Amino acid sequence: MTQELIQAAAAGDRSALEQLVMQYEVQVRIFAARLLPGHAMAEDIAQEAFLVAFRNLDKFDVSRDFGLWIRGIVRNLAMREWQRMSRNKAKAEDLAHHVEMLAEEGQEAGD
Repeated sequence: MTQELIQAAAAGDRSALEQLVMQYEVQVRIFAARLLPGHAMAEDIAQEAFLVAFRNLDKFDVSRDFGLWIRGIVRNLAMREWQRMSRNKAKAEDLAHHVEMLAEEGQEAGD
């Protein structure tokens, strides 16, 4: 049944796309929630995973497990999000350190 849905969705059948979402939505959202902090972020990643999957259905081997494939997409998107958050945290820490240094210099100049 899933193979037929995937083939129909790849051919542009919107109903088949909707059925795939309904069939896999819960497991994708739960998996995203396990990997990411915060409900909103997990929801965004789950939604993005479906978009990525649907854009790439023509590359999917229907003999494989669709659930496993889309969870792999979630995992990759989550890792990318963690890397982005990590870079932002490092930038924020660098900025905070710079501001502290400027504040100390300002205090020394005012002495």
